[in-house]
Amino acid sequence: MLNYLAGGMTARRGVGKATAAADLRGRVLAESRRRACEHLVTRILWYLEEDNVDDWAKIYNDAKLRKMSYQGEAVSVRRNLEWQKVIPPWPEVGKAAVLPILDSLDPSLRSVYADPHACLLPREEWPKEVHRSRVYSTQENWDLIAQAGLERGIF
Repeated sequence: MLNYLAGGMTARRGVGKATAAADLRGRVLAESRRRACEHLVTRILWYLEEDNVDDWAKIYNDAKLRKMSYQGEAVSVRRNLEWQKVIPPWPEVGKAAVLPILDSLDPSLRSVYADPHACLLPREEWPKEVHRSRVYSTQENWDLIAQAGLERGIF
């Protein structure tokens, strides 16, 4: 996101939904980008104030390894899907997985999950094209995952 903003992807003054949060080039951030920046700042402050991070060196190294595409999208290393990480959290064969999520959430998150549509951007700010994720797996891993999914009625 920061790379996208640094690339000048901001709304010009008076065009579209814009706020008074101007960048150094005399432009104004679009409302959705302003909210994204505010969220980023609150998360950074949370990490700093609450001392919620055990290993700053790992976070720093992870951030250095992140790459950006020419379109400003994050590029990460391809990771293979592993059955050991997929199947264990699934319910046992013949059992349903029902958990009332609102009862187990922190009170500050309950309103978000009670009305998830309130968190969506206005429809006119939705991306024109939806990003597609790719999943990679060895044939052996995929066969185990698919078989377990079929047994549970997931696939």
